[in-house]
Amino acid sequence: MIAVFAALELLLLLPMSWLVGCSTSSRTARHRASYTMAFAGLIALGQIVWHTFELPWFGWSTVWLSADDPHSWVPAFSLISCLMGFTAIALSPVSETRPGTFRRILLLIAIALLFLAIRHPIALAVLWGASALVAWLELRDVKSAKPASGIAKLFAIYHFPSAFAFGLGAVLLVENHTAAGVMLVLIGIGIREAVIPLHSWFPPFVQYAPMGLVVAFFAPQLGVYAHLELLRGELPNQLAHGVASLGAITAVVAAMLGIAQTDARRALAFLAMSQTGLVAFGLDTSSSVAQIGALLTWQVIGVATAGFAMTLTSLQARRGDLSLQTPAGSFTQTPRMAVAFLFMGFASVGLPLTLGFIAEDLLVQGSVREFPALAFALIIATALNGVSVMRAFFVLFSGSAQHIGERDLMRREAGTLTVVMATLLIGGLFPGATVRGLERVTDHEEEALVEDSTPATPASSNSQDEDAADLACQFVQAPVNIWTTTGPTGRHRVAPYFDLERAIHGREIGTAVRAKWALGSPIMFHGRRYQFEQVHFHGPSTHMLDGMRYPMEMHVVNVASVKSVNDPPQYLIISVLFRNGRKNQDIDRVLNGTFKRHRTVFDPDRKHVEEYFSSEERRKYYQYRGSLAVPPYDEAVDLFVLSEPRTASPEQIAKARAPSDESGVSSWVPQGVELVE
Repeated sequence: MIAVFAALELLLLLPMSWLVGCSTSSRTARHRASYTMAFAGLIALGQIVWHTFELPWFGWSTVWLSADDPHSWVPAFSLISCLMGFTAIALSPVSETRPGTFRRILLLIAIALLFLAIRHPIALAVLWGASALVAWLELRDVKSAKPASGIAKLFAIYHFPSAFAFGLGAVLLVENHTAAGVMLVLIGIGIREAVIPLHSWFPPFVQYAPMGLVVAFFAPQLGVYAHLELLRGELPNQLAHGVASLGAITAVVAAMLGIAQTDARRALAFLAMSQTGLVAFGLDTSSSVAQIGALLTWQVIGVATAGFAMTLTSLQARRGDLSLQTPAGSFTQTPRMAVAFLFMGFASVGLPLTLGFIAEDLLVQGSVREFPALAFALIIATALNGVSVMRAFFVLFSGSAQHIGERDLMRREAGTLTVVMATLLIGGLFPGATVRGLERVTDHEEEALVEDSTPATPASSNSQDEDAADLACQFVQAPVNIWTTTGPTGRHRVAPYFDLERAIHGREIGTAVRAKWALGSPIMFHGRRYQFEQVHFHGPSTHMLDGMRYPMEMHVVNVASVKSVNDPPQYLIISVLFRNGRKNQDIDRVLNGTFKRHRTVFDPDRKHVEEYFSSEERRKYYQYRGSLAVPPYDEAVDLFVLSEPRTASPEQIAKARAPSDESGVSSWVPQGVELVE
């Protein structure tokens, strides 16, 4: 479905961008481009209607476009991207914007819309480089004053390496070289998002480039989507915490630098950098509340910053360069512009009653437990950004009671800003629907197609033990919640959860696929020798970390030989949690082998099991001893739950949850848990 609407938007924007570029005047080009973006917004609105009401037709899918995309927020964010583009075009002054500039603004928005519909890493890399190329071509063609003559060169110095790093990283990710690929993609994203210390290109870009181009290039925040699509769940804990720390540092340092600026456009640049740091911080927390806040902040920054930036450039078109050293302007003579400026500025930094306030509240609320010091830094950054907005407002609109000649907002400008302000205000006054929608999205991404469905009837068996196992699998799994914040090592609290209502009705959310293999390499634990026996999957997970349940869990089952038939079985089970994300090649080996050679014994390539312990980070795990949840409960089971979740694609998770005619281990009764380094 998303593929169809993305194609419709491209069929509109690409030909119209050529027509806009052929316009004889900037005013005509702006008029044509505004109508083009308005029609693109209507297509995006139709996409939301289709997605919301699940209307028929156009149900075919494609591999490269996310027609069955798990990110159900894509239609709404496409509409918001169209609103950003419309704001950038409708408020661009013709004095600094050529017809070719309007054409490239349309191209940048088209790339952003297609970027949201793409899932393949290499396709994302192509669009990433294309957007940088379009912006660089415009900077090269603009006839700037002498201080700005080197902006195109500076832009190329940063963004061509960014495109190269992103592209090479995408190739490495596809080839399953995860560690190197992740680092290169992070570098590419860090440059594009102007994260300190990779930010030197951004303040001159905002100061001297046409503001409409700046908004079209920066406001859609392609780096955020790339992070969600390629890196979410791939970063080890230490690296994720490092990225979150860098985001918090960027937020605070940029806010401090913004207060010291004397040029209004440079102050805007540091304000945007600070807000981008907030998003980078929220994306790498494990809290779903913080992730909802990051998603909201992402879009609020785009809309509010676009409105704030274009209001500022409208004021600059009337007065010339705007200095923050000497008070100027008159609030009483330009009240609509002053109110729009103040509202957009406060919405950018989280003004109460706006959607930005809800976004940043969720961001801080969700991250304070995991990063208490960094969450406090976010509060400081927000306060400093508020000071910057108030300082700019007083300097630009309280200099004189006399009218100095500039006009207040014209009807075109007032209408555009009214739409932007209404979007932010209505979202802030009625945030419930938006937050609940994003909550469902994050749950969907974490539980990846988990449904409440009655499974196929397990195969019959004459063995009482197998009948008991089959009966146990008809009950919902009892997830064990491991609290990780009680200390880096030592004993941890464990909380079992039982869903009695589901158990009464005999619903099953349990093992879907089990691969039983020949005995493999031994594992030694407490002087006992365990042989590798099988791998099976649970969906959703039988363990939770800090209350977060994952869409899939893999158990690597090892069994110890017993001395006599009267001794209870001894199991050692390694548990690997999976979150929704990039396709996992190792899981494919298990799933494909399982389905091709079902109910047979075969020797697997054991490298895919050992790879989960290939780094120091992945050797950290939570360990406890329990028993099977199947009578007579006398088995000894040592559980090792890896602390670092892995990723698997929604298709892999759905396949692993497909009904199977074999039963497996269901759950364990915990007796204590500890983090083992």
